[in-house]
Amino acid sequence: MGTCMTNVMTILIEGVLTPMTKFDDDTKVKIQPWPGVGKNLLIQITTVLGTAHDQIFSYNPPVVLSSTQASTVGGDITIYGYNFGPLATVAQAYIRGATCSSASVSTAHTGVTCRVSPGVGQSLNATVCVGSQCGSAAVFKYAAPTITSVSTANTDGSTLVTIQGTNFGPNGTAATVKISNRSCTGVYVSSHTKITCKPPVGTGANLVLKVTVGAQTVQSSFSYSAPTITSVSPANTNGAERTFIVGTNFGPNSSFVAVNISGVQCNGLTVNHTTISCVPTAGTGKNNPVVVRINGQSATSTFTYRAPVVNSATSTNTTGGTTTITGSNFGNLSPKIKVKIGGTVCSSCVIASAHTQIQCTSPVGTGQNTTVEVNCSSLVGSKSVFSYLPPTISSASPTHTDRSSKTFISGTNFGITAGGIAVTINGKSCTDLAIVTQHVTISCLPPVGVGNSLPVSVTVSQQTVLKSVFSYTAPSITNAAASFNGSYYNIILNGDNFGSADSVANVSVRIGSASCSQARITVPHQQIQCTLLGGNASAVSLSLFPFGSGSPGTAYCSSCLKFDGPVLYSASSVPTDGHTPTIIAGLRLGLSPTVWINGKQCENVSSNANQTSLTCYPAVGVGKGLPVLVSSTVNVTAPIFSYEGMFFLCSNNHPNNLHSTLCYCW
Repeated sequence: MGTCMTNVMTILIEGVLTPMTKFDDDTKVKIQPWPGVGKNLLIQITTVLGTAHDQIFSYNPPVVLSSTQASTVGGDITIYGYNFGPLATVAQAYIRGATCSSASVSTAHTGVTCRVSPGVGQSLNATVCVGSQCGSAAVFKYAAPTITSVSTANTDGSTLVTIQGTNFGPNGTAATVKISNRSCTGVYVSSHTKITCKPPVGTGANLVLKVTVGAQTVQSSFSYSAPTITSVSPANTNGAERTFIVGTNFGPNSSFVAVNISGVQCNGLTVNHTTISCVPTAGTGKNNPVVVRINGQSATSTFTYRAPVVNSATSTNTTGGTTTITGSNFGNLSPKIKVKIGGTVCSSCVIASAHTQIQCTSPVGTGQNTTVEVNCSSLVGSKSVFSYLPPTISSASPTHTDRSSKTFISGTNFGITAGGIAVTINGKSCTDLAIVTQHVTISCLPPVGVGNSLPVSVTVSQQTVLKSVFSYTAPSITNAAASFNGSYYNIILNGDNFGSADSVANVSVRIGSASCSQARITVPHQQIQCTLLGGNASAVSLSLFPFGSGSPGTAYCSSCLKFDGPVLYSASSVPTDGHTPTIIAGLRLGLSPTVWINGKQCENVSSNANQTSLTCYPAVGVGKGLPVLVSSTVNVTAPIFSYEGMFFLCSNNHPNNLHSTLCYCW
């Protein structure tokens, strides 16, 4: 605009002829600049007068309206707006003040293309400069981050989370990661596609994870590593012992933890990342399902109650009876209990006291330290703790000494078969064993022997009882005989149950009060002989002493023996003063007889070995034809003694007398 504009001939902008339009009004002229850019451009106006008038002209500055986005690795972008100039216009472009290289007008006036450097962010200033004029607007953003995968991590925060995706920015880009609004630490962008960080301690699955880079946030889900179970310790059946579940990723506490065993909650939880302990309810069995649930995640395993422990069992008779088995981990349900004693089923099993006592009926049997096997829900415990009551002996019937008959032993707990039984009587085996009445009576053939109250030993399956109850049939004497052999009597006793020489420790025979020496069994069980120097008794006492313990077998015969009495031949005369011994001749006078002369005892009696003479000192006296009484086996009297004097005593009884009359002077 100006004056005399009708005189304008040409208008040049920066030396370039510019089309114009004149108006009738000489105050203005309209020009149509060529497409271009710039400011403070020189306008040269030439009039008809040739006068040049210089003016200043500027294209409108560029205006930025929008921009395409780029991934965080950088790349070509187009900034849109207007006043960018025609194609091939030299342009400069900047993103957040940093050069966007290779900028050029790619779309006349409205688009500039350039190559942005790696980065992150949104609403970043995009600046386009053309012809020394710039325009900018916060229209550029890098592509928002995306997440393709998120690794799990341990609940204790000891392992890194790896986040894979895109547009995380170049190495070292600042970023934040949050899991359920709790920050991860040590966040490190290692590349446009990977971020690592250390998660907070926690538990759970499908937790919200947010990654923010360059003020752009992307959301995904994160799960802590699922719990794993490596072992579950057993616990007692009574519900009073803790089980310990060992594994990983159980979390820091029990807040989100629940444990079920066979569908029943396990109580009293204590939790750390690797161990859970809790108290199972009372129960039995093995491979019970275990489910550990932790904040939306779970792990399974199996749990086994402790096997039964057998401590003791009460004894029963061999006929069977109620035994009480004491121990632990028996449970509290009778139908789940099975018991065997010595491999045989124990019937009528019941839980007498929950978890600690079982009662059942033992099978028929014998023995001690027999194995008790308790099966509780297929878990087995055993121990050799059961013993049948040992045998007892109440009586044993007597038998003959010659082993001709059996003894019958009565008692208890003998069992039902003779195979496991051994019997001794006075230390020697009783053979041909047989069960007469199961459990209560056995029979056997005793050894040859004698005696009373002899010890009987009965062993049943290594259990032994000893009692002195057996007696052999008492000996009996049917007759006795005595024969004189010139110096002593040989005594023969005939009878029964005398035993044998090797079964009798000692034979004692007394004839009256005199001991019969060298007593011995000459015919087993039937005859005994002994030697007696002299005597006059008819009573015989017999004692047969057994070996070992026990009392002897005895027999007594009051009048079964008869002796041939002494025979008197002569007696020498002696002075009346009693200081001279008389010599009495005869037969069977005995070794220590008693002698009376005329009713007075003759002192200091002595006999010769063959009992044909004896000497003694008569009392002071006088007389002839006085009676001499010799008391030995029997009493005999003869008037054969005279004191010395003027009288004659004659006897013709001496068998060696060669004369018809033997006379002594008195």
